[in-house]
Amino acid sequence: MNMNLELAGTRGLVTGASRGIGAAVMQHFVEQGALIQARAKVYSSACTACCPAT
Repeated sequence: MNMNLELAGTRGLVTGASRGIGAAVMQHFVEQGALIQARAKVYSSACTACCPAT
């Protein structure tokens, strides 16, 4: 599905970002240019690929 939400430069918080819907939402938002703060109980490769820990 190609969905352009015009998210470039926006900021967001995604919870449950390590898997499932949270991971998919985080990846889509990052691909659209959003700046994302990801939160998860256990970080996975999906989290670190899109949002490296600082």
